[in-house]
Amino acid sequence: MEFEVINPTNQEILGDPTSFEFDLKNLKLIQGLFFDVINQLAGKPLPEFYLINKIALSLNELQLGRFLEKNFLYLHTTHRKTIFDKMTNLMNSKKFTSGLTGLQGTGKSHFLADFVLRHRLSFDKSKIRIMYINNSVLYFANPTNYILNELIYMVCLDLNIDQFNMEEDSVEIPENIINNSNDIIKWLLFLHKKKSVEKIKVFVECLKSYYNKIGIKLVIVWDQINVFSQEDKKNQNMELELYKSFSKSYEFFDCILLSASNNNKQINSSTDSGWKPLDQLDPVQVFDHDEFSKLLKFETYCYHYLPNDINNNENFEKFAAELSQLTNYSISEYFSYKKAFRDEEEKTFLFNSKSWQEIKRIYKERRCFQINKSEVKFQQKYLSNNLELLEYYIAMKYLLTFEEKQNMDESIKVKN
Repeated sequence: MEFEVINPTNQEILGDPTSFEFDLKNLKLIQGLFFDVINQLAGKPLPEFYLINKIALSLNELQLGRFLEKNFLYLHTTHRKTIFDKMTNLMNSKKFTSGLTGLQGTGKSHFLADFVLRHRLSFDKSKIRIMYINNSVLYFANPTNYILNELIYMVCLDLNIDQFNMEEDSVEIPENIINNSNDIIKWLLFLHKKKSVEKIKVFVECLKSYYNKIGIKLVIVWDQINVFSQEDKKNQNMELELYKSFSKSYEFFDCILLSASNNNKQINSSTDSGWKPLDQLDPVQVFDHDEFSKLLKFETYCYHYLPNDINNNENFEKFAAELSQLTNYSISEYFSYKKAFRDEEEKTFLFNSKSWQEIKRIYKERRCFQINKSEVKFQQKYLSNNLELLEYYIAMKYLLTFEEKQNMDESIKVKN
């Protein structure tokens, strides 16, 4: 297959990330994992199409609803490159607070994971260091552990661990200033012994000052912020306070990038939060037909998302072409397709227990059910009276499906 497989050799040594115990030995293992990937790349950036173990993205568990497999498969499409360059240029040029939006299933979380990984692996050239919060639900379960794990991933490539010789038992809180790699290691050791939200904030503030002095900006990328509008009602004071501290001022980070679906009130409200969304992933543009077909082919092959009657290359090519058409070459529709055959209890897919004809029939039925359920939920939540419902109905009459628009005569397109 054409995608490049990047296989960190330290991934098994690290074991279960949720039971990770911090010490200098494990810190060096994590650093070695990244250097191992960098060595495999031989000085080149991440390829446009690659497969890598998820342990390279985070020591914490990634979002269960988005990162379904042990490995992370990513295709750097033309649309994604445009947004990647725009975000990178902004981060290099000025401080900013902004957001990435898009419909559910358009690949926002995957795009951000690649964005973080590309910059992290080019740490010797990049002028930014990123703290990456992928799983806001897991963050609420243990915020101090979660943040500390991500801080390790953010700074580990800058640490000179071999020259650090202080015994762990003698670690005391450092001065509120960071001058070198040793000071960062002392802070990390201290914070893992004396977990404290306030001390984490002091450390990040000191870290920002240290990096700024050497021409590097500190960046926070926080995905899945829709969780906070839900958790706010549960009065999770400490977790919300830390999130708000990190996401609403430049005291701790030079650039703040948040992400949620574009129907999220918090991410769309410039009056409440003082910022506007940077860009959104377009479900139609994010993959052109060739790019979408390429991803679909490799993903179904790599993860074996195959019906039980697809058993040779000729059948596979026909199946891939039909699946591309069935999902309208849309990454969000493909996400719905996978979701329709996901067994959440077993954490597996049910494709290989059915024939292709069965899958097509079942998917169309389940997709209609998904759409109807979503439409009812939308109307109940946002249309509070008959006038709003009538206005919504009139607006819907003017909508064109993607296929209808593609089949329109050019003169009519221009006229409309």
